[in-house]
Amino acid sequence: ELAGYPAKISQALYNVLDNAAKAITGQGRIRVTSRLGEQDSVEVLVEDNGCGITAEDQARLFDPFFTTRPVGSGTGLGLTVAREIMAAHQGEILVRSKPGAGTRVTLRFLSL
Repeated sequence: ELAGYPAKISQALYNVLDNAAKAITGQGRIRVTSRLGEQDSVEVLVEDNGCGITAEDQARLFDPFFTTRPVGSGTGLGLTVAREIMAAHQGEILVRSKPGAGTRVTLRFLSL
């Protein structure tokens, strides 16, 4: 069982999905799955086969106003807000990515 504010959790998921949608082109794919994780956590995974993220950029993903998009195409706040929402729900957000191979973002909610 998870406790929290559905609108906030939806916002975190939307922000992650928005980034995934902007990372794919052509025959791009986004897959959303859920599973039970370690220590009875619940995980929502968002995976895309987009452009991926360099290690240098991954280190800054959660910095406010950081974006890899052209000026005017993004605020750089989506993942910052998602991380704050997850922290407020005693959860976390994890990112695994490789340039040219896509990205997996995990929203992990700890069980009550």
